Amino acid sequence: MMKEYYVKDPDQRLDAQYAQIGVEQSWLELFGGRSLVEHRAENENGVMVAERLREAGFKGCWVIGLGTCDAANVTKGSNVDRVERIERLMAIIGDEPVLWIDAVTKVEEGYWSAASMQVWNDELATTLSRYPNARIYRWSQDMQDDWYVKDGIHYNSKGYTARAAMVAEALAAAFPGG
Repeated sequence: MMKEYYVKDPDQRLDAQYAQIGVEQSWLELFGGRSLVEHRAENENGVMVAERLREAGFKGCWVIGLGTCDAANVTKGSNVDRVERIERLMAIIGDEPVLWIDAVTKVEEGYWSAASMQVWNDELATTLSRYPNARIYRWSQDMQDDWYVKDGIHYNSKGYTARAAMVAEALAAAFPGG
């Protein structure tokens, strides 16, 4: 979701925001350009990370901040569709609580377009409606244009700081009491 250097103040980073809402322990697996399926040889995709965490004994609440690359990859012509991507990860998560963060860009055309992200978000909502343990934080409704860097995809420090606080708030609202 974000590297430490994007949010200078440690108290405003995601792990600190989680602690403020009562999360006692968090494992952050942050890596730019990660998708649920595609990956470079030296990097894990989202499904691989979830499998590794599960094999290490993780049980708990999941927060999934993936989808932007998946939306672009499917739009580009991947042979793995949106539903299959989501269901691959949900098969690992099982019935544990999970908060997905929807995808948003302000790109007008191409694979990374806002329209491509909206199709992903629509499919995410439809697919997750079958999972009573799943919630969606609609970051796309809170994201502000001045939080993007020039590419219209990535965020500036102000955007990453706001995202950390808002994701933590959304997690607390989605699963009150832990």
